[in-house]
Amino acid sequence: GMGVVYEVEHRLTGHRRALKVVHAKYADRPRFMKRLLREAKVAGTLATPYVVETYDAGRLEDGSAYVLMELLHGQTLYDLMQTEGKIAPKRLANIMAQVAEGVAVAHEAGIV
Repeated sequence: GMGVVYEVEHRLTGHRRALKVVHAKYADRPRFMKRLLREAKVAGTLATPYVVETYDAGRLEDGSAYVLMELLHGQTLYDLMQTEGKIAPKRLANIMAQVAEGVAVAHEAGIV
């Protein structure tokens, strides 16, 4: 993939976050970095529980890029289907409504 996601902990506050580190070969592309920073900035302002909160983004000393985000625990829709089998239509409709709201908010902000 483009990078790796780590679970990190702030030394002073103990807050746990997700730190996405993007390989330097991508971060060396000016258009990529401009887009990454713009999307991280906008994502940090979105007011919806259906988009991960973004706290910071930038470059590391080795040239790679990073995005510091809210840490979420859960499973993918694929994993849910693997463990539970067929999902009831009402539950699936609820899940898809949440996805649609998140995508709509991101689209309005110019991210998607």
